[in-house]
Amino acid sequence: MYFCTLYRLKAGIATAAVKEQLQQMKKKKMYILITIVLVLLVGGAYYIFRPTLFAKPTGKYAIGTVTYCVTDPDREEIFITDKHQARQIPIQVWYPAENTAQPDYAPYIPEATKVSEAISELLHIPKTLLYPLQFKRSNALVKAPINKENAQYPVLLYLTGLYGHRCISTFQIQELVSQGYIVVGIDCPMAVALATFPDGNTLKSLPRRLIDPMLNESLIEENPLLNYNGKTFEGGLIAYFAKDVSRVIDFLTALNTNDPNHLLTTKLNLDRLGAFGVSLGGIIVSEASWKDPRIKANLIMESRIPLKIAQTGLRVPTMVITRPAEAMRTERERSGGWTESDIQEHLSTMENLCKNTVESEFVQIPDIFHVDFTDAPLWVPFAHTLGFSGKTPIEETHRKLNELTLNFFAKHL
Repeated sequence: MYFCTLYRLKAGIATAAVKEQLQQMKKKKMYILITIVLVLLVGGAYYIFRPTLFAKPTGKYAIGTVTYCVTDPDREEIFITDKHQARQIPIQVWYPAENTAQPDYAPYIPEATKVSEAISELLHIPKTLLYPLQFKRSNALVKAPINKENAQYPVLLYLTGLYGHRCISTFQIQELVSQGYIVVGIDCPMAVALATFPDGNTLKSLPRRLIDPMLNESLIEENPLLNYNGKTFEGGLIAYFAKDVSRVIDFLTALNTNDPNHLLTTKLNLDRLGAFGVSLGGIIVSEASWKDPRIKANLIMESRIPLKIAQTGLRVPTMVITRPAEAMRTERERSGGWTESDIQEHLSTMENLCKNTVESEFVQIPDIFHVDFTDAPLWVPFAHTLGFSGKTPIEETHRKLNELTLNFFAKHL
């Protein structure tokens, strides 16, 4: 009886000790869980509301920016169905500026809420993922005085990819401006996700099932014809966009004589005019340069080149930057897209363009994804972990792209 009672007593004590340990473990786990949740909440809030996406550019110049809207009175806007209207092209100019005490930096993407909603709908991206864009700021100051160190600055035109925006390569634009270039970002309506105009009107692009056939025809046909809403344009959709580029050059020529904002008059060295673009933007650059002799050098990034241009080459120095086929296949495994046909068409046309262009460079960067040519991986935390970006850290990729870009234009402009 004694031993039985003693055993029960010990068992009771042991059970109580175990229960206490379990309660302590539960409390500890709860504290850890609460800590993790708090860290995620604070980190998430910091990511959403922190204003800066970009490191400070390395050049000596501060950055100013101003927007304009270019009208082409000789072309009717094909993609407006309910009225007749001349084609309008929103542009944004970034330029070397005087250092000022002005602390209010320009928004990263003007009209960010509207633009991000259009990108979300067209690319089927959750709106919450793009929500923080409305809080982001660039390193540019609105209408800051232009830097007077040089009488003129070389000019570069920038074209973005399908469903992009003129600001989507700000990492590259800001670095170029800080080194002494004027950069003009062109929003070709229907190429970009959403074109926004000074009067508050907007023009959203078409879904892929409608716009892809128009683009494909322009890529493979010798003499494509763009038909939409009973309106036609000879040369196809890509030529229609390239015409925007030529019209913008006309506008810049006039702006160099008389800028209504009193910022850029006589400051644009249009004898040193280059162009660069990514994806669809690179295709537009190739078409514009093929037709407009005012463009003196091209940088084309990750673009399937129209067959007629790949077969004939370009008359001006051209650099093509892309990736090896293995990097494209890795992207397909992690996030989709990039069929073998896509890979072959992209690489073969870019290689042929360089072979048929007298002065050209062909560069491949391994371990990166298509979006790494833009700011997009900076939009979300852990982009690589989520399959959104390549293995190489995005900061390293952007440094490499900036280095290649600066060296190319310094050599040829």
